[in-house]
Amino acid sequence: MSRSRKCGLQGLIFQCRGSTIAIRWYAKVERALRIDSLAIAEALALLHILSAEVVRERFGYKGDGLNVAFVRVFEISPVWVLQNGKRFSGCRSWVELPPLPEMTMRAVLNDSAQTKLRAQFDQIVSSS
Repeated sequence: MSRSRKCGLQGLIFQCRGSTIAIRWYAKVERALRIDSLAIAEALALLHILSAEVVRERFGYKGDGLNVAFVRVFEISPVWVLQNGKRFSGCRSWVELPPLPEMTMRAVLNDSAQTKLRAQFDQIVSSS
């Protein structure tokens, strides 16, 4: 049985299975900003998967504040499979990827659902 873990690199969301990395989704940032209110960070709870404890820890890491982003996620087809290697190991923000293969992208949420969630995000981060 192979071990699997979810990984992420600048907009790409993928699974690592031993010697290969399967990229299945692409995330496009629609809005990014820094928030300086823990109350706002906590109010975003319905829009992410982090626990309240992790949000508080991250908010206080190296000073109060948190960088947040609202993204649109796309499923890519076919799955992009790369060979795992040292260039991907460790904590990295940027890696060089080979040229993109021919692929199609389909939004995970329809336009209406995405717009509704974006409005909710905008309303929360605009409140103080």
